[in-house]
Amino acid sequence: MDCRWKHFGRGIALAHVEGRDDATPADIEFRGWKDRWPHYVRVHHTEFMDGALGDGVSLSEMMSQLKSDAFASTQRNKAAGEGNTEPRRALMQQAAVELSPE
Repeated sequence: MDCRWKHFGRGIALAHVEGRDDATPADIEFRGWKDRWPHYVRVHHTEFMDGALGDGVSLSEMMSQLKSDAFASTQRNKAAGEGNTEPRRALMQQAAVELSPE
């Protein structure tokens, strides 16, 4: 599928509720692909970008070039002289990381 037709953005997800957020047998019969992806993710306060993913910036390249200046937290830690300054570690097990102005 051409990525120009997909939507990219962000939103806040609701906690999964078993049963409510799972495809029923009738859902799966109506849309066969739900057999492979039977769990729903409910989101609110969504924002979408108007463009293709290929027009975006590579997070990996950004972290490699900016190093500790990639994220606000690693930038603050570097300035304070303590704490994590490695951007890849800052991403571990976090739902969101604030980018630095750089």
